[in-house]
Amino acid sequence: MTGALLYLTVCSIRNSIRIRLRRLRQPRYLLIGLGLATYVVSILFSRPPQGFISIPEDYRQLAGIATAVLFTLTLGSAWVLPNTVALAFTSAEVQFLFPAPVTRRQLIGYKIWRLLLATAAFSLFLTVIMASRHPSAAAGFAGRAFIVIAVMTLYQTGVSLHRKRTDEGMGVRGWRRSMTTALALGLTPAFGWVLARVALGSPRELAVVLPIAVVLALACGSWILQSDASFEEAAAESAEKLQLAIRSGAVLRPRLRPNRNSAFALAPQGRIENAILWKNWMLIGRMPWTSIGFMVFILIGLAAGMGIAGASFNRDVAGLFCLVVAFGIVLLGPTMIRADLRQDLGHLILIKSWPVSGAAVFRGELLAPFIALALGLVVPVLLGCILVDKVLVGGSTVAARLSMGIAAHLAGSSVILALLVIHNGIAVSFPAWVRVTPGAVAGHGAMEMMGQNMVTLYGGIFALLIASLAPAGAAVAAFFLLGASPMSQLIGGGLFAGLLFLECVAATELLGRVLDRVDLQEVATS
Repeated sequence: MTGALLYLTVCSIRNSIRIRLRRLRQPRYLLIGLGLATYVVSILFSRPPQGFISIPEDYRQLAGIATAVLFTLTLGSAWVLPNTVALAFTSAEVQFLFPAPVTRRQLIGYKIWRLLLATAAFSLFLTVIMASRHPSAAAGFAGRAFIVIAVMTLYQTGVSLHRKRTDEGMGVRGWRRSMTTALALGLTPAFGWVLARVALGSPRELAVVLPIAVVLALACGSWILQSDASFEEAAAESAEKLQLAIRSGAVLRPRLRPNRNSAFALAPQGRIENAILWKNWMLIGRMPWTSIGFMVFILIGLAAGMGIAGASFNRDVAGLFCLVVAFGIVLLGPTMIRADLRQDLGHLILIKSWPVSGAAVFRGELLAPFIALALGLVVPVLLGCILVDKVLVGGSTVAARLSMGIAAHLAGSSVILALLVIHNGIAVSFPAWVRVTPGAVAGHGAMEMMGQNMVTLYGGIFALLIASLAPAGAAVAAFFLLGASPMSQLIGGGLFAGLLFLECVAATELLGRVLDRVDLQEVATS
C-alpha cells in the first residue's frame, strides 16, 4: 500500500504542475508568472556571496534571543489563535481512500509525508534565494531550514489536532487538561530555544541541538499518529460511519458553543452592504478571547527582548513601541484578517445568484475587517502621540498631540482600507491563486503559496505607493501652506484620508465589474 500512496503523491504533483502550466495560457497569469520568475532570477544573481542572512558577531547573541522569542511566539500561536487542521482530507480522499484497505496510521503517515515533502521544497527554495553561494554553506542552510520548518509544521499540526479533539468533546478533561496546558507553557519555549539554536547556532552547538531537534520532530510525528480527530470529522460525512454509530449507540455528541448575540440587529430589508457587514462581523466576533491575551503576550515578549538588549524604558521608547504596534496593524492587519472576499470566494456560486452588483458585494466584504482594524488602531496611535515627542511637528501641547493622533489615525485607517481593496482586488483578479478550503495549502502548494504571498506583498506595496501619491502630495501641500500647527495636521490628515477614500470607492466599482466576470471554475475549492 505504500507504493500506491507514493504513486498517488507523484500523480498529484504531476497533475498540479500541469494545471499551473495550463493556467499560464491566460495573459494575466502569464504576466504575473514572468514577473515572479524575473524577481527570483534577479535575487539569485544579485545575492551576496555570503547570502542574505549574515549576522555580525557583536549582534549574534541578540539575534539568538530575538529568534528564540519569535519561534516561541509562532509556536504558541497554534494554541490560542484560530487555525486549520493541517491533515484535513479532501472530499475526493474521503470518498476513495477511506473505503480502501488502508489503516489510519498509513493514511496519517501519507499526510505527514506530503507535509514533509512540501517542507523540503520550501526549504530548497529558501536556500536558492537566500543562502550562500558556497555549496557546503548552502547545504548546511538547507538542512537547518528543513529541520526548523519541519519541527514547526509537525508541532502546529499536532496542536491543531489536539484542539479539534478538545472542541469536539473528545479531548482530555479535568486535571489532565491542566497538565496539558502546563506542558504547553513549558515545552513551547523549549521548542523555540532549540529551533533558534538549530537556525543560528555554531557547528559545535549544532552537534548538540540537532539530535534534540530530531527527537522533537519524531515526538511530534508520534503525537500526530496517535490522533484521529481529522478522521472522525471526515468519516462523519460517510453514511456507513453514521449508521454504524447509530446502531451501536455511540453517536458523537460534539460540544456546542452557546449562541452569541450580534452587536447590532440586522434589518429585514436594506442595502446588501449591511447584510455582508453583519455576516463578516459575526465571523470576526467568533475569534476566541485568548487571542487578545496572545497579543499581550507578544507585547510582553518584545518588551522583555528590549530589556535583555539593555534598552532603557523611558517615555520615548514606550511611545515608539506603541507606534510600531500601530504600524504593524496598518500593514499586517489587512493580511491577517481575511473575513472578506478572500474567504467568501468559495461561495461564489451563491454570490453570483444574488440580484446585486459586484461592486456592492465588494464594498460590503471590506466593511467588517476595516472597522475592526480601524478600532484596533485607536489606542496604539493615541498612546504613541501622547508619550513620544520626536514625531510631533506642531509642538508638544495637548492640542498638538491630540491633532497629531487624530490625523495619524485618519491616515492609517485610509491606508488599511486601501490595502483591503488591493488584497481583495488581487483575489478577484487571480481567483485561481486563492485557497478557500481550510487546510488546502498545508499539504501541498507551498511553492505556489509563497508566490501568492510575494504577489500580495510586493504588488500591494507598489499599488499602495501609486495610489498614495496624489493624496500625500495634497496633504503635504496643505500642511506647508497652512504652517506647522495642530489645525494644519488635522487638515492634512483629513485631506489624505479623504482623497484615498475616494480612490478606494472608485476602485471598488472597477473591481466589482471584475468580480461579475470571474469564472467559477477558476476558484480553487479543494
